[in-house]
Amino acid sequence: MPPLRALRENFSLMVVEVGKQVEETRFALTDWDGSLGESILNRDDYIDRMKDFITRNVFRKLAESRDFDKSVVKILQAGIVIVNNLENIADFCTNIVGQICHLGDPDFLDRYDFKLHFHYVNKALSIVEKTLFTQDLDAALEICKCEFALDDLYKKDFQSILQQLQNCSSEDPKENPAQKLVTALLIFRYLERMGDCLLNIGEAIIESVIGEKLKIHQYLALRNSFDVSSDASSPGIPVHHTHFETIGETRSGCRIGRVRQPTTDQHSHWAIFKDGNLGKLTREKENIETWERLCPGLPPKLFGFQPKGNYASLLLEYLGGINFQEIILEPDSNLLADGMNQLKKLLEVLWEMTWRDEPAQAGFMEQLLDRLSSVYRLHPAFNTATAGINDLELPSTHRLIQELNDIERTLFAPFSVFIHGDFNIDNILYDSKQKKINFIDLNRSTQTDYVQDISIFLVSAFRLPLFENRHRLRLNFVSDSLYDFSKGFAERHGDAEFDTRLALGLIRSFVTSTRFVVHPRFAKDMFLRAQFLMEKLLDHRGRPWSEFVLPRSILVY
Repeated sequence: MPPLRALRENFSLMVVEVGKQVEETRFALTDWDGSLGESILNRDDYIDRMKDFITRNVFRKLAESRDFDKSVVKILQAGIVIVNNLENIADFCTNIVGQICHLGDPDFLDRYDFKLHFHYVNKALSIVEKTLFTQDLDAALEICKCEFALDDLYKKDFQSILQQLQNCSSEDPKENPAQKLVTALLIFRYLERMGDCLLNIGEAIIESVIGEKLKIHQYLALRNSFDVSSDASSPGIPVHHTHFETIGETRSGCRIGRVRQPTTDQHSHWAIFKDGNLGKLTREKENIETWERLCPGLPPKLFGFQPKGNYASLLLEYLGGINFQEIILEPDSNLLADGMNQLKKLLEVLWEMTWRDEPAQAGFMEQLLDRLSSVYRLHPAFNTATAGINDLELPSTHRLIQELNDIERTLFAPFSVFIHGDFNIDNILYDSKQKKINFIDLNRSTQTDYVQDISIFLVSAFRLPLFENRHRLRLNFVSDSLYDFSKGFAERHGDAEFDTRLALGLIRSFVTSTRFVVHPRFAKDMFLRAQFLMEKLLDHRGRPWSEFVLPRSILVY
């Protein structure tokens, strides 16, 4: 028997049984029929056995799935998620029936529109089976929308019951209005949790169609982004023809996916879809627009921006080329040298173009203090306490940073420029055919000290967990090349305290980068380099900061 036909037959039976369970639960709340309660409990055991039977068979089919089409595998996987959530809905029905005895009044729930809750649950259940096997995205969305409706109903009933609880009083203990109200609230809560299960079911079906796990707000943002973007897609191409694959997730929780959508001329168009925090993506949109005005073609084109609540999504141009991290891994030394030369030329143009004759301060130690708790969570040994040997006092890590913070407040770059802000080597792309550099992930761009970008770039290269000599030589070349260039720029423009501020920036980046380095020896090495620079700077106090020289060996592993 074909795998989907076998699944569909059993799946259909289970959906029907869960639908009966929900309907009889509604009747039980209306008619208080004791026999219905017994029927619901008996059916719950049957539904549990059906779920186990279907799950075992699906896993067996998946184990034999070498010859299956990928779409079949995705439906089988979605089926497991769905039957588990169907079982949960049935369990909530038994929980509701268990609350009936606490109401004490057959008509008490009539003051609320509780039947409307059941309407939305039944509405979703009635289309689950067809939606999964026809892979109907619009219907999957309707299932998810039932969860939205159930949430709204629960919020309304919750507020009503809360108000009544605050006002209720009864001299007759048999009346016990508080007990009835709390019982009603528990019943509505179980119905609301059925909505959560329906949302899981709808999202599982969406995943089986799209090919990636997307939360409903991410799917809606993706669909809306293509709907409003005539540059990114041609009219009439439905979203279920879109191929979506996750290519990363930022540490702030922003999801990044690569999207391919066919166009009406039989070609495909690639784009980058980002979904996450509203504030972060709003800043990125604004910075992309700023960079495009300053240097057209440097950032990706912005195809669409969709804000909704606390979330937002961006649809961006998919850029060619590879990032500098990938270039370092390539054996072609000429590619790396060409890329670095193009990057340095571009930086000089951008710094000159965005130059403002005003002092700038990056606040490296303040940035470090903000991130220290995250560092200590992964590496508690770095949180050293003040110690002493005879008359020699060894200050704590926190005190060293505070002392450096006092020093930094006296230091300013003599000018400011518009920087990338998150100048990691994987945020810079190079297209060798066009000799073109592109910047991505621009939400932190701002007008400030250019040393911020330099220090981030240098440490992002250093911290790559590449320990073979050939790779470290290439990383050392990258670091030497950018340091020599930026030091030369500083000297030509009267920035005498460049090395001092760069040392502060390196301290910040060395320490904060250990949050993402689980290799204990390598993380400790980075922390000790930061500590070495701290002591070098503190030892220099009392002398002109223009005389401080950064020890170049700090960048060599």
